[in-house]
Amino acid sequence: MPGSDSVAIVPIQTTMLTAIALEYGIPLTKQMAADLLLTFAATTGGRFLSQVLVGWIPGFGNAINASTAAALTEAIGWAADAYFDDSEQKTAAPASQMA
Repeated sequence: MPGSDSVAIVPIQTTMLTAIALEYGIPLTKQMAADLLLTFAATTGGRFLSQVLVGWIPGFGNAINASTAAALTEAIGWAADAYFDDSEQKTAAPASQMA
């Protein structure tokens, strides 16, 4: 059934994003959450495309779908890391003001 594993994957990805934000000491705001929701939309689109193309092939389709889910989750993690790193740099005071 297409999307059936999203029930398990989305909470894992949400927890991952929250943990990454906390690692940078950045509380999640509504704007950040909205920006990150676009990533979830990309995940859903990518998974749907994978399931349509090869999900119907027994064994092989399952392996491809699992690989796609893992790759997209990793991509979301790296994107969130870059997002929060950039957010931290924007809010940090310039070095000249710290002295």
